[in-house]
Amino acid sequence: MLRYLVALVIAGVVTFMLFLGMQALITGGEGAMTDPVKGNVLDFVRLKKEETVQKKSVSHKSHQHQKSRHHQWNHRKCKIVMLQQMLTTLTLVPM
Repeated sequence: MLRYLVALVIAGVVTFMLFLGMQALITGGEGAMTDPVKGNVLDFVRLKKEETVQKKSVSHKSHQHQKSRHHQWNHRKCKIVMLQQMLTTLTLVPM
């Protein structure tokens, strides 16, 4: 019981000291937000580049390969969605 009483007293003292420290920080910075900026101010501006698009001519073989890869990607994506649905169903089932 004495251990809890000592812990409670120490916690109270630490909390009070934190309160006093925060209060000192708040009252000490009275004109901090109203003072003009000291030194140089540097602003960053993002400029948009003009992009030029160059189209490549696609051969028939390359186009077939690209379609095949697209099909494989859709197949993988479908498997991932199915796995996610299975996992969510498994986690929602009550034990």
